[in-house]
This record gives sequence, structure tokens and C-alpha cells, in this order.
Amino acid sequence: MFHSGANALRFNGDFTYKGFRLSILENEHWRISVMPERGAEIVSAFYKPRDFEVFGHMPERMADRHGFPPSATPAGSAFVNGFAGGWQSVFPNGGSACSHDGAAHEMMGEGWRLDWHVTECSNNGDSLSVSFEAATSQTPFSLVRTVRLREGDPVFDVVETVTNTSRQSMDFMWGQHLTFDAERYGDGDWALDVAATRAETNTGSVLDPDARQPGMRRNLFPADGDFAWPSLETAGGAQVDGSRIPRSGTTENCDMIYLHGNDGWFALMNRRHACGVYMRWPAARLPYLWYWQNFRGSYGYPWFGTGNIFALEPFTSYPAYGLAEAVRRGVHYTLDAGETVTFPMNLGWIEGRSRISDAGDLPKPRAHTSLMEN
Repeated sequence: MFHSGANALRFNGDFTYKGFRLSILENEHWRISVMPERGAEIVSAFYKPRDFEVFGHMPERMADRHGFPPSATPAGSAFVNGFAGGWQSVFPNGGSACSHDGAAHEMMGEGWRLDWHVTECSNNGDSLSVSFEAATSQTPFSLVRTVRLREGDPVFDVVETVTNTSRQSMDFMWGQHLTFDAERYGDGDWALDVAATRAETNTGSVLDPDARQPGMRRNLFPADGDFAWPSLETAGGAQVDGSRIPRSGTTENCDMIYLHGNDGWFALMNRRHACGVYMRWPAARLPYLWYWQNFRGSYGYPWFGTGNIFALEPFTSYPAYGLAEAVRRGVHYTLDAGETVTFPMNLGWIEGRSRISDAGDLPKPRAHTSLMEN
């Protein structure tokens, strides 16, 4: 553990939870908790001035350390067996399990299930930076996830780097899976602001893209719906403002919405209290935003009518049908042998605004500015 300054930047790697090591980074605004052994998952982002936890958690779904990672399943759905909320890095496959280039990819890939290691920790008094590293086992990539806080700054950075360590070009999908509690954001005051132009709704299961699961997965929106965001239409023809986070208990549905035309940010804003949380990322590298809703609307495996959450997921690709389908559609990412690419992101809290209309309403990113614009 070390800290510095009157308004201390602090790091502590001595805590554990359910047998997992916790790496905790703090400044006067944030307490960020990372579990290296659970894919360097950011399990908590707690905003101190508002006493507010940003992410959704389902501790009852989190197995002890000896039960992680969960065993592979015939449907490739180990991810949902081990999923308990938070912020995961999804790599090199997104959505459904699939086979590509001879490799059998689990749902949501490998990154989330790897045991990452702290390889660098620095604190110069102005900024605190901790890096976690891992190597994939089915595919030849090395991964680095760096979390950075600055003194007095309500914005923190998450910078991810992937290197192709092979002697051939390699395809992949990369995304971020940020989970939010629909109870906490479901008081009627919260809305999703995003500069999307189109919303495509799709009701196929990510475990089986062709399965509509009648009577089990309660879809509000039609399969293959195409709407001008935020004006959505239900399968029954009712009009819905997709930007409003539904008041908890007023809907029971499970749907995936793909938001097109976004320019690299979203914000969850409290209209009444004029504050909220936002995320920024390089839109050219992560051009798609997946919006997954599970408002207690999925029956049968794996949710059985539980779960009241939603996720916002910037991605290189779409839809959530796996790398093979992304390659078929030409929406994947390819790295040449030895090549490295970096994905910088910011997550921050904003006060004094009830609505974000465009990226100009957000604070300018203080790190990796040129990369954020590419």
C-alpha cells in the first residue's frame, strides 16, 4: 500500500473478496476496485462525493476463487455462469460462442476469465497508474489493462493494449461490457444520452442466434427492428422513448439494441439532480454501442427470471453473434504479426448538467487525446 499528498492518491493490493485479490485505487473522487484474477474486471467504481456506486453487482452470482473460471459448457456459455456485474474487457470474441481460424471461442472470449497480473504500479503524487497484464491461451495475444487516477480529477482512464505475438495476421473482436443496476437507475430520473442515429433491435439469443425462445425470453422490441434513435417501437406497435431508463418494475423484457452512428461517448444523466456518469472512447476503433436490457425478462437458462440490469458495451463489431459472423460481415479488427493497438477510454462524473447533447458538453480528455480522436 502507498499514498501521497494531503488529498491522497492511494493504492492497496492487500484486500481480498471471496478469495480474489482486490486492487483498490483511490483519489478524493473515486474508489476503483479491480480483481486481477477475474480478468482484471473493474468490480466497483464508487463516486465518493455522491456516495454512489456506478456499476451493478450481483454478489450472489459470484463464485469463490476456487470456482472461477467456470467450466466450459457445450453451448460455450461459461461467461454467463461466472457473470456477476461490473466492467469486463471482452476479447477476442464478442457475443455467441463460435469457431474461427481453427479456434473454438467461448462466449465473450478469453479476456474475462484470465488471471491477470499487476506488472506496474506508479504514483508520482499527481497521478496513480496500475497496469495488469495477461496472455490469451487459445490465440496468440498479449493484453495490458491500465487504470489511471489523477489528483483532484473526477475522471479516470482505462487504457487497453493488445499485441499480436504470432507470425501471422490475427482477427478479433474487442469490446467493453459495463453493467448497471436497473433498480439504482430506475427511479424515473435517469436517461441515456448518446449521439446515435439508428437503433437496431434484435431478439436472438446470444447462446443461439437463431433461437427466439418464445415464452422464455420476453422481448419488448421486434426482431430486426430499425428505428431512428431514440424513437423506438415495441413489437405491439407502442411508441417508446429509448433514452429513458424505465422505472423499475414497469417493464419485464430482455432485448439487445445496437446503436449506430455514435461518436464515442455515452452518458447516464439524472435529469432531476443535474449530474451523471459518462464514458468516452475512440469511435473509429469502437464504432458500435450495444445496449443490452435484462429487466427480469429472461426465463429459463441462464437467468430464470432474475437479474434487473442493463449493459452498455462499446465494441469493434456487431452483432453479438461472435467473431466468425463479424468476419463474414467485414466488421472485425485485424492485427498484423507483431502489431500493437491501443484503446484509451475515460469514465467520469459530471455535475451541473441534466443532459448531454454532444461530445462538446463533456470535459476534454486529459490523456491520450490524439488516440481518442482516431
